[in-house]
Amino acid sequence: MVEREAEVIVVGTGAGGSTIARELARKGKRVLMLERGPTHRRFFGTILGAAQMLDKFGASFSREFMQAVRAITTGGSTMVYCGTCAPPPPFVEEKLGIDLTAELAEARSELGATKLPERLLGVSSIKMMEAANSLGYNWEPLDKFIDPDRCEEGCSDCMLVCPRDAKWTGRRYVDEAIAHGAELIGGIDVQAATHSGGVVTGVRGLRKGRPVEYRAPLVIVAAGGLSSAPILMRSGFHDAGDGIFIDPLVMVYGRYDGPEQRVGSCFCPPMTVGTWEFQQSHGFMLSPVIDPWFLFLAQMMTRMRLRHILKVFQYRRIFAIMVKIKDDMDGRLYLNGSFSKPLTWSDKKKLDTGATISEEILIKAGCHPGSIVTTLVRGAHPGGACRIGLVVNKDLETPIKGLYVSDASIFPEAMGTPPVTTVVSMNKRLAKHLLAGEAPAEEVSDSAEAASG
Repeated sequence: MVEREAEVIVVGTGAGGSTIARELARKGKRVLMLERGPTHRRFFGTILGAAQMLDKFGASFSREFMQAVRAITTGGSTMVYCGTCAPPPPFVEEKLGIDLTAELAEARSELGATKLPERLLGVSSIKMMEAANSLGYNWEPLDKFIDPDRCEEGCSDCMLVCPRDAKWTGRRYVDEAIAHGAELIGGIDVQAATHSGGVVTGVRGLRKGRPVEYRAPLVIVAAGGLSSAPILMRSGFHDAGDGIFIDPLVMVYGRYDGPEQRVGSCFCPPMTVGTWEFQQSHGFMLSPVIDPWFLFLAQMMTRMRLRHILKVFQYRRIFAIMVKIKDDMDGRLYLNGSFSKPLTWSDKKKLDTGATISEEILIKAGCHPGSIVTTLVRGAHPGGACRIGLVVNKDLETPIKGLYVSDASIFPEAMGTPPVTTVVSMNKRLAKHLLAGEAPAEEVSDSAEAASG
């Protein structure tokens, strides 16, 4: 039974889905947004507020037991990201030939990209930046999608769902889309796109275990890096899910021994400073990020040593640096939503190199050398499973006419940096293409064509 009809169906409301829904709704399109999660509104700024949004309360792991955190809620993982504005990686233009200059400028303006004033950077972040620069590394304040006027000094709640709405999230674009006539339906687990004669007709899914179907001549799948591929696989694209990236990361922690109080990374917004200098040469980035208290305890317990577990009592004096790498395209997503993501030798080398440099910086910043500890590896930004050239073309369309993918799944290699800016910019580009009614720029590979057959 068809539940609803629209001009456009958008599956997912994260950075990609919220952007394309907002852009098309503003131009008068009848947009139906389908979101798997609810619109959580309680306990913002707390562990509970974030945990209720996370898939399996944060306990989502690869078959190799690598954690991958993602939010299932209106706004998607933008609700729990750090709010960092990173430029699109060079491969987008150099290898794909996609110029996002205009769209990037729009995104930066609308999302409020700015460097935070020094009073909001935090003591530990400033000390680590100064230490890094004294060692010859190029650290600087990073652009943030955070309104300084709403941000509170000494707060680090960005990843716990900002209670002051200082950080941009996809919910803002969802609200704008609704204000322009779009409709949002939550609790819809989209299973597949429906199509006939090579043309999309809508989607089918489950709502509270009951089959549902929605119709539209245009369907945009933006369910996220771990969810879009299974939808495409059930729609007939058997190459979807083959090879993924996950931007693996570790945190390197050290106890600061200086006299200052309220000095730890827990008193700083995450990723207010850092460096991209190693991104192209070594494949990793460095920036201060500390786990919330409860997750910090869990990470220390995994180290299986009492001296590390006791660091929970020193939490307010812990300095933290995140090492995030650009990983190899390995592993696979499966039809049931599980995934495999082994770390290659190259991945491990990048993590080790970044951790070594981080330790050097922490010691220079005043941390006790014997207190340094590195966490287990976890995943940050999954993607690549519906990539350009394999499943979609450069206009993000599949061989099924009217069926598009528009989240981090489309990128043919790892990002290695926060993807929100690039995903928003790509969806602004997609909206312009759809509204202009242009034909696809090029056909996808033969394997993708065969998958639709």
